[in-house]
Amino acid sequence: MEKEIKLNKASGTNAERTSGKFITSLSYACFTFALVVLFHQGLLAFLSIKLGYETHISFLRVTSKPFDNMYWSNNRVLLLYAFPPGLLILSAGVFISRMFLYSVKKIDKWFVLSFWWSVNCLLYVSTQMTIALIAYSFGRDDLYQGIPVVINWFDVSMGMTFLFSLFTVIGNLLLGFLFYQLVMQFSPTRASVLSPTKQFATIRSYFLYPLILMVPLGAFLSFPNRPFFFLFFLVNGLLWLPGLFIKVRMGFGGEARIERNEIRNLKPAGIAAIIIFIILVRIIFVVV
Repeated sequence: MEKEIKLNKASGTNAERTSGKFITSLSYACFTFALVVLFHQGLLAFLSIKLGYETHISFLRVTSKPFDNMYWSNNRVLLLYAFPPGLLILSAGVFISRMFLYSVKKIDKWFVLSFWWSVNCLLYVSTQMTIALIAYSFGRDDLYQGIPVVINWFDVSMGMTFLFSLFTVIGNLLLGFLFYQLVMQFSPTRASVLSPTKQFATIRSYFLYPLILMVPLGAFLSFPNRPFFFLFFLVNGLLWLPGLFIKVRMGFGGEARIERNEIRNLKPAGIAAIIIFIILVRIIFVVV
């Protein structure tokens, strides 16, 4: 009887710990998602204003007027629409390198923040690249932002744009293989890393579900604009799943070495602060 009570308590504690880690991962995912978009749009708007354009900013898009070609040049287009995405990719590369070097020593909240910052940077920029063909075809709609502008300005052919989008899709498929070890770091114990069933659960709880829930967040922050961009964002993220699942099936659990997993559940005050931050972001863009 005593042993049964202890087992029940242990399973209850494990369930609480798992749900707490899911909320923590989701909170950091949403926070960095908003931060990545803000950084990109804020930098784009700043550069646009400094170059003397009439600038309108929203969570989904920054518009720089006038559109006439006489007011633009190769350098201006590259500075506004290639430099911010390039900076995001560079920052993701730095964080990923740091995580691979650091992940075998200690897994803490900075690891989770670095992980989700990198994921959101890669997905945000790769989404611009994936939708380049659609943006190329339909012109200046909500998807015409960032890299599609560069492609259009330099008059890249539709065939080359298609290859560019295809290359990005393949790149996202490969990122699933790369990020397998990092996703497995969310596993609470070494035993769960070695269990395929628990590996699938880790992928679902700490990567897939937060990724899916970021789409309604994007819709909320970009309303009344159509959140099609964030639907493509989700599709790009889902392309990581085959690589993650293949590695599980092939038994790569030994890759993910967890020596000091110190991911602590985010406290209610931290969750409240992130919710307030997201609401403030929404209010700011309504006012703007």
